[in-house]
Amino acid sequence: MLLLMTVAVLVLSMQGVNGYSSYVPPSACSTMTPSHYGGVNQASSPPYEILVDKQTYGAGEQITVTLQSTGPDTFKGFFIQARPIGQDQSIGTFTALNDNTTETVDCAPGTQNAIGHKKVHYSVPLADKTAISVLWTAPSTSVGDIQFRATVVNNLTTYWANAVASPTVSGPTTATQSQGPTNVPIETHAVTSASSTASPAEDPLGITTGGCGVTKGCYGVPDGCSPPDCDFLSTWVTDAAGENVIIEITGKSDGYVAIGFSNDQLMADDDMYECMRHPDGNIEVFSSYSTGRTMPTREATNSGVSNVEVAYSNGLLSCRFHRAVRQTGRAGTGADQYFDLGNSSYHIFLAEGPSEVQSDGSVQIRRHTSRVYSDQPVDVMSIGQVAATSTGATTPPSATVGPVVSEDPLGITTDGCGVTKGCYGVPDGCSPPNCDLLSTWVTDATTETVIVEVTGKSDGYVAIGFSRDKIMADDDMYECVRYPDGNIEVFSSYSTGHSRPTREPTNSGVSNVEVAYSNGLLSCRFHRAVRQTARAGTGADQYFDLGNSSYHIFLASGPTRVQSDGSVQIRRHTSRVYSENPVDVTSISLVATASTPLLVKLHAGLMMSAWMFTVSIGAVLARFYKPMWPNSTCCGVKVWFAVHRAVMILTVLMAVAAFVIIFVFKEWTFVTGFNATTHAIMGIIVTSLAVIQPFMSLLRPGPDEPNRVVFNWFHWGFGTAARIMAIIVMFLGLDFPAMDLPDAAMYVLASWVVWQALSEVILEQEALLKCCGQADAKEKESKDHEEIEMQTQKSPSSVDLNPEPNSPKPSGSGFKNGFLAIYILVLAGFTAAMYSFIALH
Repeated sequence: MLLLMTVAVLVLSMQGVNGYSSYVPPSACSTMTPSHYGGVNQASSPPYEILVDKQTYGAGEQITVTLQSTGPDTFKGFFIQARPIGQDQSIGTFTALNDNTTETVDCAPGTQNAIGHKKVHYSVPLADKTAISVLWTAPSTSVGDIQFRATVVNNLTTYWANAVASPTVSGPTTATQSQGPTNVPIETHAVTSASSTASPAEDPLGITTGGCGVTKGCYGVPDGCSPPDCDFLSTWVTDAAGENVIIEITGKSDGYVAIGFSNDQLMADDDMYECMRHPDGNIEVFSSYSTGRTMPTREATNSGVSNVEVAYSNGLLSCRFHRAVRQTGRAGTGADQYFDLGNSSYHIFLAEGPSEVQSDGSVQIRRHTSRVYSDQPVDVMSIGQVAATSTGATTPPSATVGPVVSEDPLGITTDGCGVTKGCYGVPDGCSPPNCDLLSTWVTDATTETVIVEVTGKSDGYVAIGFSRDKIMADDDMYECVRYPDGNIEVFSSYSTGHSRPTREPTNSGVSNVEVAYSNGLLSCRFHRAVRQTARAGTGADQYFDLGNSSYHIFLASGPTRVQSDGSVQIRRHTSRVYSENPVDVTSISLVATASTPLLVKLHAGLMMSAWMFTVSIGAVLARFYKPMWPNSTCCGVKVWFAVHRAVMILTVLMAVAAFVIIFVFKEWTFVTGFNATTHAIMGIIVTSLAVIQPFMSLLRPGPDEPNRVVFNWFHWGFGTAARIMAIIVMFLGLDFPAMDLPDAAMYVLASWVVWQALSEVILEQEALLKCCGQADAKEKESKDHEEIEMQTQKSPSSVDLNPEPNSPKPSGSGFKNGFLAIYILVLAGFTAAMYSFIALH
């Protein structure tokens, strides 16, 4: 009975601590305040922000909303709504881009008009996050300007309720502006003449492809497009005096479109012009320059542009301006970056992406989401039509987020797997976007490199590693990391022992990098030399020679964290798989996913046998079956004691064997991570208590000795503590990545706990069942028939270990014998079910 009460308290305690940490309840919709016990709403400015990829919306239009940290802080929980300015109701519908971390909330039945965090499994704590992205769909009718508002939970006691807000997102508007020689911003919702109002069927500034190659030069993508069907379009023509180039640029963007002139096909050290739309709808054109691979720096006086005209409508952002053919030098650093358009030809770059409000109130461009460049240098003083080249973007246009993804954002496929390239995907036989993790590889004989592709369902990172064994340590690794601002990089790294991978300082292990992210899929492609030269610094020998050896392939995904120095590091994986056998990546093969290691299965099976089956039988016999079979003995002792002793010794042997097996598998190293560490520490304590019990029994005093009651208490206490802790340890072990058990395993284990508690209640209250004809209700039970000695003076609830029953046939023996048979059969069923889960995964 005490075991039942303890388990009940534990379950209720876990529910109380958990509160609503595993999901956001609809009851929080109005105030957006968490229900965490002891939580405190912070009055300080939240270290988080909400970014949107559009500053306006139309009926049914979709907006990608990103909640991210502004510094090193992470967050566990969140709750986001879209609300009309000055109102409390949530509008529109949300779609989760990552079902593992996010789920929608119905603030009204069936609406999906809010979204929050989600716990994958009750035993897995919410992961720390630096950023999450969700998709919002506008309602069919306009409700005016809106804001996205969020509650962010740093931990169970620290949160900011309804304190994080996005820039204002405007309702449907159509506006055109015309500016004079100065670049003063004009409100886009200002009244415009009827002739300047754009129709959805044309560019809002009247930019067309009419006369391309005849009266003006043009560069549009895709080839042959006309507004509004161009992803990008730029035109240019020299004015009558031949002193200025009139440049037009338009593109599908709510943030910015830009044009740049470059001496090469790399976006660095270039002369650039940004057509920037502010969150409030204002539009400006900035003259800027890039020095190296940095964010463009705007020219202080903005003297590079004149006669500016700007407009925005129906998702098309357009600008027209004059730029002097031979512009005087810029003021300040980068003055030499005003290229002379009259004497040279340049590659033309076109780019678009989101913008971001800075702390000083200015609006800066963020990393482009799409970029193209001309294949050949262009003389903008001539009239010609430039052919589009393939995108040079590290993030291609296909990475734009949408509600449904039909393929990998980088075009990674399983076509040719096992025929023209090697593949390893999970689950087996998957194809993007339905792969949790996928890697492909093929050797390029010309460059002597292996072209590696890796993709997975992650907002943080996916990684591939080459290992000599099935343990993730001392390995050659490659991280595909997504930053909170959306940038993606590939790092060459190595692990020395059981530690976080260390990145190679020069990152020389990768080349020809391509990256993309869309709809929760993160993808990278890179080249790695078959026989790579040694890494710089420690771990130089960890560049494995892929040409002469085979290696186990590891794939992993998980979250990232912004460090105090601004770098983004990977955190412990939330998913990891590895190949069953070593793989020669210079060959073509289909790799099968490894099953759970045999030693791990043995550890789990032995522990389940010990703590679900044998110890349960031993405990029930000692507590409830001492008076049974009074005239029978086994090995010179009462039957109950013989069985009790046998199953308890078997429990200890299985627990010790499982303990040794898992440490052999882990090479006698300790685990990391809260759940794994808790499981390990409690497992050591449980095993220690189990080992102590038989040695304690050797010191048991005689039935009439005064210290017998002390022994009884310690024997019972150690045993009960071990059983309760074993239950917790088994639940913690259910969701280990190495086990990969289904959710049904948790329900089976929980059902076993309920059955065990119910059985003890039934046996404890056996007297209530005497009405069923098992015994005379008035029969007086001898005190010698009770279970265990708890007091110095014997009472109706105490007895020695070898009692001498007064009756050859104890009352209720028929019922108890029958119940024992049922009890053991049900226990065997639960244990067999857990065996099947362990064996098949």
